[in-house]
Parts: sequence; C-alpha cells; structure tokens
Amino acid sequence: MAKHQELKDYTMGNVIKSTNTHAVFFNEIDTVTRQKEEEFLISKEILKKDNEQDDSVRYYFNSLGFRSDEFTDFHDGEHVLFAGCSETEGMGGNLDSCWSYMTYKKLCETKKISGFFNLSRAGWGHDIIIPNIIQYINTYGKPSKIYMLLPNLSRDFKWMGMDEKEEHYVHEQKTPYFFLTDTYLAGGKKRERQGLEEQRNLIVKFVNLLRLFEEYCISNGIELVWSTFCVPDGINYKSLNVFKNLIIMPDAGDIILRSKYLFDDEVYSKKNLLSKRDGHLGYLFHYWWSHRFLGIIDTNDV
Repeated sequence: MAKHQELKDYTMGNVIKSTNTHAVFFNEIDTVTRQKEEEFLISKEILKKDNEQDDSVRYYFNSLGFRSDEFTDFHDGEHVLFAGCSETEGMGGNLDSCWSYMTYKKLCETKKISGFFNLSRAGWGHDIIIPNIIQYINTYGKPSKIYMLLPNLSRDFKWMGMDEKEEHYVHEQKTPYFFLTDTYLAGGKKRERQGLEEQRNLIVKFVNLLRLFEEYCISNGIELVWSTFCVPDGINYKSLNVFKNLIIMPDAGDIILRSKYLFDDEVYSKKNLLSKRDGHLGYLFHYWWSHRFLGIIDTNDV
C-alpha cells in the first residue's frame, strides 16, 4: 500500500483584521470609508468638469457615515431598508433625486414608515452589500422589507498582498466586458477591463450568493425586492429563471422613449434629468427605478 503523502498546510494562518475586510470577514458594518460628519459639500475636485459649481448638492450622514437616518433597533412603524451602491446612496445629487428616497416618500403617503434607513455606499458590489445587510439585521433587527439595487457584475474583492501589519484586499471595480468605451478612476487612470470568462465565473458565485440570500430573507420573514441598474446583467439573471424576487429594469432607450407617455411634465422640469453633475444617472432613471420597485409600472410596460 502506498504511503500517504504528507498533507500540506493551506490555512491562511492568523488573519489580521484589515480595514478593507471588516464587513466581509468579521461581521461588522463597513464604516471605514466615511468619517463622521454633519454635512459635506460636494468637492470641487468632483465638480471640476462641470460648469455648475454652486455647492447646491449636500450630503448629510448619520454617525456611521451613511446617508440615512440614525440606525436604531426601535421602530415606530414599518421598518424598511434600502441597500446598494452609489446610485442608491444618491451620489451626485440631493436625496430628492435618488430612487431610494423617492420610494421612501411614496411609501410614507399610505403607511407609517419608521424612518429612512439607507445602507448604501459608493463602490460597493454585491459581495459587500449583502454581508452588510446581514450585519445590519443582526444589530438593528429585521426589516419587514428590503429594497436592493445592485451595480454591474464587475466589482470583486482582490487580494493585494500582506505587509507586517495586515492583509490587504481591494474592492476592485473593472470596466464591464460589454462596455464599448473605457471607464476611468477618479485620478484619470484607466480601469482594467473585465473579460468574458471572468464575468462567466463571477455570475456563478453571484447566483449562489443571491439565492442563499433570498432564502435567508424568506426564512426570516423579510420581503426582499431587488434588481440591478445594469440591463445586460439583469437580462442574464432573468434568463436563468432561478430568482424569486428579481425586478427587471428597462434600458436607457426605453426609459427615454416611454417616459413621455407615462409621466407628466413635472418630471421633465427636474434638474439633472438624464445625468447628475458627477456622471451618475439622472432624475428620470431614479424615478423609473422607484416606480418599478413600487409596482407602479408593471412588467408589461417594459
């Protein structure tokens, strides 16, 4: 009988708690990329390519650095949670131009909502949004409903090495493989482009995580409604026919062409209708997303 080969040690050893991995590995809400502040005026660096530098966009953060009411475990009314990335945080505009706040205000018209609770941050992908939601629930209790809007499937954690103090991970954003043009980092550096094989590998991990999260919500009596603003990804997800609570968003062409038939002129009088001052999608897109999540526009309309 052949001798057993000595087993190699593939453990990570004593993992040092890194500020880059709090929310993913250590069951904490990620608060490391914001500082506690009462008010922040959008920076001139962000506005330098825009002629409109009037400081009219204001960001108010809670004590954990989220553009939200203060998180609490006491809820006088229905507990609703919003989650996502910069589009759900409302970057580039005031809250009244953000789908999450629009949805919150619409819900308040017919029921008592305990507050505007928004667990969203610029740059986040699904693999950090979902762990943060779970830790939010562990800390502040189960919401009755979660509205979650995900970005494209080109954001992933990447190990960058280790120094004498800690592990280094980066939540990396690449240019999606289907984009016709390149995208750039804040400093002007071109982003690495995602390959089709990489996207195909990521979608397997994504589907497994989302299905588990859907079951987690069902078992905890939470109504989860989720979507992505990335239309090609949404089409792929729908074609798999495995998700229970996926809402499909229309593409930009449909939004622009059909809006005249669905909305009144008041919508078209809004500032930054198609694009916000920093390049995020404008009021009209957020208005559509809110209406889709609320079921005001059903699937027969898109």
